[in-house]
Amino acid sequence: MMLLLDTHVVSEVRKHSWHPNVKAGMIAQAAGTLYICAITVLEIQRGVLPRICRTFVRSLL
Repeated sequence: MMLLLDTHVVSEVRKHSWHPNVKAGMIAQAAGTLYICAITVLEIQRGVLPRICRTFVRSLL
């Protein structure tokens, strides 16, 4: 079985404390069955990465 992860799921997994339902669902899946599509990669690049970069730059100041 293949599981295509939505941007919201990928974002939730990045958090220090996951929602219990997301955590249970991810633990139940084999790592080789988890995938993300190109649209999810783009959404991450445009949404998550800029925040990470800003946080990193602030930590250097």
